[in-house]
Amino acid sequence: MPPARKPLPPGLDDDPDDVNSACCRPCSQVEHTPVILQRASISSHIKSAKHQKSVIRYREITNQNPSAAARPAELNSPPPPAPKTSNANAPSPSLDYMDIENWTFTAGEEEDPIQRMRRLRDELNQLYVEEERLAEGDMNYDDSTQCDDCTNPWGDVFTESAQREYDNGVEIESMESLEERLFHVPTDHDWSPYPSKTMFLLDLLDNMPRLRLSDAQMRLILWVMKQAGCPNAPSFTGLRKTQAELRKIIGLKTHQYTSQIGNIFYMNDIPKLISQDISNPLTAGHIRWYPEENSDGRVSEAWHAGRWAKELPNEKLSPMYAQGLKHYYVNEISQTSTGRYVIPLKWIMRDGELTADAYDVQISPAGKFRVDDAQIVQITASTLERNYFDLQPYSMMSLVGSEMHLDQMPNSLRALAQGDELYVSHIQIWGDDVSGNRSKQYNLHNNIYFSHANLPHRMLQQEYFVRFASTSPHASVVEQMAAAVQQIRENNKNPARSFNPVTCTYCRVIIEIECLPGDNPQQSEETSHIGLMGRLFCRRCQVGGSAADVETENGYHALYSPGTPRTAEKTRADIAEQLRLACRGVEARVEEYQTATGTKDKILQHWIPVILAKSKEVYAPWGKTLGPKHKLLAARLQSTDTNGLTIPPIRASYIIQYRNGLIGKHFKTLQQTISFHLYGELENRPVFQIYKAAGFLGAVLWYHVIDDMDAYIGDLEVLIGNLLDAFANQDPARITVKAKLHILTHIPDDIRRLGPQIRFATEIFECFNAIFRMCSVLSNHQAPSRDIALKMAELERFKQLISGTYWIHNTNEEPVQASPAIRRVLHETTIIQRQLGWAPKPTVLRKAGDITLPPLKKRTSKEAVPITAHFQHGLSNCAEETRFGRIAEILVAESPPIDTTNSVLVVDSFYVMDTLHAELDMPLLCRVENGGQQGIQHVISPSHTEDSQFVINLHALHNADILRKTLPRRLTQPRPLYSNRREFHASQAARLQVSGPAKRAATQEKAAATRAANKAKVAAAQESL
Repeated sequence: MPPARKPLPPGLDDDPDDVNSACCRPCSQVEHTPVILQRASISSHIKSAKHQKSVIRYREITNQNPSAAARPAELNSPPPPAPKTSNANAPSPSLDYMDIENWTFTAGEEEDPIQRMRRLRDELNQLYVEEERLAEGDMNYDDSTQCDDCTNPWGDVFTESAQREYDNGVEIESMESLEERLFHVPTDHDWSPYPSKTMFLLDLLDNMPRLRLSDAQMRLILWVMKQAGCPNAPSFTGLRKTQAELRKIIGLKTHQYTSQIGNIFYMNDIPKLISQDISNPLTAGHIRWYPEENSDGRVSEAWHAGRWAKELPNEKLSPMYAQGLKHYYVNEISQTSTGRYVIPLKWIMRDGELTADAYDVQISPAGKFRVDDAQIVQITASTLERNYFDLQPYSMMSLVGSEMHLDQMPNSLRALAQGDELYVSHIQIWGDDVSGNRSKQYNLHNNIYFSHANLPHRMLQQEYFVRFASTSPHASVVEQMAAAVQQIRENNKNPARSFNPVTCTYCRVIIEIECLPGDNPQQSEETSHIGLMGRLFCRRCQVGGSAADVETENGYHALYSPGTPRTAEKTRADIAEQLRLACRGVEARVEEYQTATGTKDKILQHWIPVILAKSKEVYAPWGKTLGPKHKLLAARLQSTDTNGLTIPPIRASYIIQYRNGLIGKHFKTLQQTISFHLYGELENRPVFQIYKAAGFLGAVLWYHVIDDMDAYIGDLEVLIGNLLDAFANQDPARITVKAKLHILTHIPDDIRRLGPQIRFATEIFECFNAIFRMCSVLSNHQAPSRDIALKMAELERFKQLISGTYWIHNTNEEPVQASPAIRRVLHETTIIQRQLGWAPKPTVLRKAGDITLPPLKKRTSKEAVPITAHFQHGLSNCAEETRFGRIAEILVAESPPIDTTNSVLVVDSFYVMDTLHAELDMPLLCRVENGGQQGIQHVISPSHTEDSQFVINLHALHNADILRKTLPRRLTQPRPLYSNRREFHASQAARLQVSGPAKRAATQEKAAATRAANKAKVAAAQESL
């Protein structure tokens, strides 16, 4: 008969799955995950400082809230791992905490401070008794053997001190506060990995992205804290040392690189930044690993679009599916729960359920397996029961006539995974030249940022999710891109390991580049393209040619549609040929070849700078004197009612004066409003057509969700054609000199591949430049690439710490995260969320009909109080009928509580007319006469004297898709500007064949006259000498 096991100390429970293990309840409560111990290590665990702090924290939580054990898990804290399967009748290690034996917990009525201190003293005595027994090696914790006379010599000191404090009117809240007063023991144990709360707050101040502090400012803050007697105020060196240690435990490194042309720069670890997204509780639950297909055809994210689902080869997608600890890989035979054998090829989410496209495996009467690769079947991933290794022992791997499939088993990616889950992460890398100064003086820096494309678009449009990679005033974007590709390739040979708090498992990721967003000049540089001013001006296709070729009927018509795509193989061949020609020393041949092919590589330009020198850019001044028409347009713009347009206040004078140097927010404002202000005032009707066509196209491009891809692309192609034809009507040569117009024809293909156009917009990366500039201003200006990269890594380190990202502890290889107190700062402090650029999803969503009263000071004293309300899209759906109206006033009773069912709405009711506006081509609204529509609670239609007709603005961005879904299709369907576009292009080509040679002849004549005048000036100057 085996000897009886010694009882466990108070606070520890037996592990029903392992007789040699136990669960520590206080540590489990504080760390929000079960803490399982081996019985042999119980003694050392109880004596550890970590356990003692957990016991104190556990008592405090339980005393303050006896129902703490039943409280739901903290926001964003990872769920505990699923318990192991065991006997159903055996007790399971749960976090339903009960009273620890011989420890007293109270709740409800407030306890007298002196009694509380006496109780805490008794509990401390009990801890001393347990520690003494553990030190002696006594593991018998039978209560009957405990000595009642064992006391703690500090007990009377605690009691007397508490009495003295209480007599002096000082309230003692806990033993921790008394310990701090008696022994100066810091009580900041809840702020790990920081040594104190003060250190955390100083680190927070030092790492606000848009409120950067210089070293001098931080030194002054620390001096003020010390002069004010602030406890635990560190030195400046101590703060920097702590930050260096924190960055070391997070593991984010900055690497030095030397480019192909000798430029030195520094780049942060891209794979590590991606793995931190996976270990971050804020992002882990939102990451999508597989392409998705919806039966309703909706497309709103990259994984809905065609690139993930159709274009990328299977080896570029996540190769496995995890079912607990069992992993199913593509290209490996598996068996379903029904006994069916399949070979999965690709994992796809279909209507929220993970499925696989697979080959069916048939079994012959002789027991041989044959792969039916003539057709692809769909299976549900959850039905898989046995993977390759489950089937291998049964000799089921004789695939007759399918040696190709057998050679792929097991999948070679299993070796990369090393037993962990393996997925594929897609990233978007953005690069551009940015000024490092806040002043107007340009300080060139080439920057690289990126974002994790597996996250939803709503998150990627926040600065919090933009990651800095590198910067350099010397190395070009192409040189830094080469280093980024090198990092990715090295990672894909040994994928970075990270802890996933959602599944509580380790995983590894292979990184793939999804796209390279950027402006047109930058993308031309990245693709070794000659640029927008070349004859072959499109970086995507081979459209274009000489002026004579473009002016022909076929050549001109070809500009209005995508041409033959460029390929990487053709570009590499062109670069090799240019290098060969340059080696022969024939400058003209190299230039002619670049012009003829449209290929011009940035790196190659460095090696042949004398032959292929770039021409200097010509400075074009912004400002011009404003004429009467400009002033009138400025006045009209300034008077625009911006309600409902979701745009910033209009600075009309600035927009008109600096009209040649506007930025994105100005163009968004003009696109939504300019047509109304030019209506009736612009004598040049073709120009007015351009503004109208641009407004309609911009609104449709701003869709966040595409419900029907085919219908959407059809409308988009019509709108793009209308804009190009409007420009051609104004000036047939415009598309030959403005390459952006032709590039518009490639947008439909991009949207099919990557999803809604707004997903790969670069605006969020441009906003991130403000954070970079502050790092540049406060850098040492000796090695800016290194200094800025290090500071950006520091900002990223703090961002990951405060958001609860897990890192791997060096000693025990377990995932660790910052304490709950640190994580609560981000979740509960709005100002910190704004400074870090994180906009959490609202926990309370407004519903149609919710009412919000204005502040008391803004309420007027009258019979009815006007208030604001939130109604769904400004439309009311009553009795399956869409009604249009404008809320003039909402009236509620003054006495709370507010009852929305008895509120009164004052609504202007309208109906949609069947015709469009003659010039604006937009639907019209007409006010309902003789009373209003009933049905929206109580509706009153007031009398009006102003106009009764209004135009629905189809150029607005914020509700473009909602308007087009709500209004009849006949009123919103795009109509081609010209029914026969080929005939129209032929007529414009005929115009161009006349005007083109005439313009070139005039230009040559003017150039000849200029040269003659210059020669005359030189001759006169020589004669004067």
